[in-house]
Amino acid sequence: MWKPTVTHRPCSRHIKMTACFKQDLNMKIGRNDPCPCGSGRKYKQCCLQQQTALAPAEETWRRLRRLLGEFKPKLSRFTQSAYGDGSLIDAWEQFALYDEDELLPDLDHHDMACFMSWFYYHFEPEAEETSVQDESLHEVPPARAFLQRRARDLDPMLAEYVEAALNSPFSFYAVTHCTPGQRLQLIDVLTHEAFEVREETASRALTPGDVIFASVVSVAGVCLLEGSGGLVMQPKDTIPLIDLRECMLAAKQHDGDQSPLNRQDLLEWDYELREAYLDWSAQRLDPSLPELKNTDGDPLSVQVLVYQVPSAQAAFDALKHLDPDCADGDEPREAKYDDEGSLISGMLSISRPPLQRPESDKTIITATVWLACQELRAEVNSDRRAGEIQAEIGRALGGTAVYLDTELANDMDQDLDDGLDDSPIDSLNDLDPEAQEALTQLLCRHYARWPGDALPALNGQSPREAVRTAAGRAKVEALLQQFEHHRAHSAFTGPSSEMLDGIRRDLGLL
Repeated sequence: MWKPTVTHRPCSRHIKMTACFKQDLNMKIGRNDPCPCGSGRKYKQCCLQQQTALAPAEETWRRLRRLLGEFKPKLSRFTQSAYGDGSLIDAWEQFALYDEDELLPDLDHHDMACFMSWFYYHFEPEAEETSVQDESLHEVPPARAFLQRRARDLDPMLAEYVEAALNSPFSFYAVTHCTPGQRLQLIDVLTHEAFEVREETASRALTPGDVIFASVVSVAGVCLLEGSGGLVMQPKDTIPLIDLRECMLAAKQHDGDQSPLNRQDLLEWDYELREAYLDWSAQRLDPSLPELKNTDGDPLSVQVLVYQVPSAQAAFDALKHLDPDCADGDEPREAKYDDEGSLISGMLSISRPPLQRPESDKTIITATVWLACQELRAEVNSDRRAGEIQAEIGRALGGTAVYLDTELANDMDQDLDDGLDDSPIDSLNDLDPEAQEALTQLLCRHYARWPGDALPALNGQSPREAVRTAAGRAKVEALLQQFEHHRAHSAFTGPSSEMLDGIRRDLGLL
């Protein structure tokens, strides 16, 4: 059965009054009287100006809310009559990108408000796929058909709103400021266009740093949320969107258009934008365990290769050229000798340049080798590196090194769990002062190194390398904003504001 829904959340009929308006309504304030807000200025030079400036926008907002409240049921009935009950199913299939597992949801589905807005303003029945019988409605959104057939019945401001909604894309908006119960300040992640949206419910629920998938409609100087996805993203979730933005810009430039992205571009990329949101929300609702990888991008598989060698000294002499710290030295790290001065045990770190940047001056440790008498144990963290160290040992020691076994670190997680205290720690304050100081110093050292660390989120680049491009700077800024967002919502401390400002200065982001 057709179940029309109102996609706009109910809004307050009155904005929160400031101190200067909390006066007895029978008391008239003269234009030249001192302003009751206590500023010391005349009323006409202070709050009277603000009150006069707010009134037109407030009146427009109230009028739009009333008109939309009356319009939505009419649009729903028109759509049911003209497009048929089956159009709702057609629209959901198109909205969900024809995912066979996505059936038409219940009205309490987290994305129902978003879907219904998209249905009215952006659903275009496809001739070969739709159940809509009237061919004149193919490729025509329901709200457009309503305008074409019944525009004379609409208030001019409402008609202007409907036209604006038809041309307002769904996009990703980052919250930059909230006035709870009144308004949100948003910036489009893709176009960088800023909006001040009058919205009661969302302004109470969202906080700066949150990112929403929504349609923002501007008319007569007022912006409203026409529809919004029910799940809220975090700053780090915008990193794939930056890659999508680069793809969109590249497509424009390929066509000879060098201009920045605009709202018309977003309408043309509606499918890809929905796909980005739906893919993210699917992962958010049904997260898969992350696949842990090493710096080569290989799946982690910690293993120890065990060899029999002629002696610890012979193995060290054959392999020391692979360890930059030992190549010119006479002994391995942590070396131990018997009474006769013969090497009993020691350790080497085998290293090479990273696979992604073989020309780099930096090296990464690919294997840690322990020598003990006639035993060699090489620990690696992937199958690829296991093959590499086997080849190196074969070249260096030939037939004198006899492969014995490979030990897999299957019990690593259990050993770690056994060493953990089950007592919950809700905040840094739960730790004793000495532990707090140690953790604070650890964090300082970590974030001091962070700009130079290769990060999976940056495709193996360090922040210092990533900021060389505009897209890279945007991704690094998203990660820094994620630190701020986490700090604001977590009991555990993260990098302080001073640390983050220092990182931004170091990377040229301030």
